[in-house]
Amino acid sequence: MSLQSDEINDILDQFGGDITKAAEYIIKNDDDLTLYGLYYGIRHIAAVRRRNTRRDLKSNISPVVIPNKSGVGIHFDKATIQRLNARGNQFIKDWKIGSLTLGDLTKEELLVEAEKEDRAGTGHMINAGIYRALAEPLDKGQKMRSYWTQERASAAAKGVEERYRGA
Repeated sequence: MSLQSDEINDILDQFGGDITKAAEYIIKNDDDLTLYGLYYGIRHIAAVRRRNTRRDLKSNISPVVIPNKSGVGIHFDKATIQRLNARGNQFIKDWKIGSLTLGDLTKEELLVEAEKEDRAGTGHMINAGIYRALAEPLDKGQKMRSYWTQERASAAAKGVEERYRGA
């Protein structure tokens, strides 16, 4: 833990864990700790946003099936089709790794991110597998977006997730 974290923990203890009172005290008395707290607060908010986007991109579509007259085959309602289309369009452009956009990464960058995910723990193994699967067919220096379509990248990611989860 850093010296600043220790200082903030001490101040939190002084105020009985009351974050608002501790923040007011820090803002009034210590510019360096204020900047430190803002930096980590903003960093946390960005991480939550990335996590929510990933969760949404991985979540089930929840299709609404409309049976046809013959009873053979299925048809999705318009809202389900829109959700499926939006999912494919979001994967390459919205999936963030830190401040980097998945579609802009090269093969080498994807493999570096996969290694980082491996070191981060078991909850990150799926992401590491996705990054490796997306990097595999790329040539050295080739950007992911130049090879993968939204639909194929989404399907590859889903396949990795299913293998890890045993689906």
